Amino acid sequence: MKLKKLLPIVFVVLAFSCGSTDKVITTDGSIYTVKGTSIFKGDVDVTESLSKEEKQNVLNTLEDRLDAEKEIEDQQDALEKKQDKLEKAQEKAEKKQDKIEKEIEERNRARKSYIDAKDDLKNAQNKYERKLKKGKLSPNDIEDWKEKLEELQKKASDYERKYQKL
Repeated sequence: MKLKKLLPIVFVVLAFSCGSTDKVITTDGSIYTVKGTSIFKGDVDVTESLSKEEKQNVLNTLEDRLDAEKEIEDQQDALEKKQDKLEKAQEKAEKKQDKIEKEIEERNRARKSYIDAKDDLKNAQNKYERKLKKGKLSPNDIEDWKEKLEELQKKASDYERKYQKL
């Protein structure tokens, strides 16, 4: 990306540093080549044969074209800067979107964990109640079940707190 920006500038500097040769087409359709202070038509130096007005016209046309090229280059640089800004803003928005998606996933996982823990507790309570009604539990089993239910209750409470926090 930086090479694309740098390449045209290098060519422009190189062209100007090599004695600057520019083609100029005047309003009357004549084509001139300007090398430094000399004006050529084809390969013939016509600097001395042109009137001051014609020389000025050629130089003004060249200056106008170079100014227009400079303005275009400046506008292109400004557009590239804006494009870079937009790309950075887009990257920032994508990172923010990723963060939001991760938060949603985390919240959904916490919700699912809470629901699963609540279901486990409910199922364990139902199983305990059934066995207790049928008289299949010894006093030791009742203590074990109460500990198990307390652990499941604590687990469900922990998951609920996590879910509520998100």
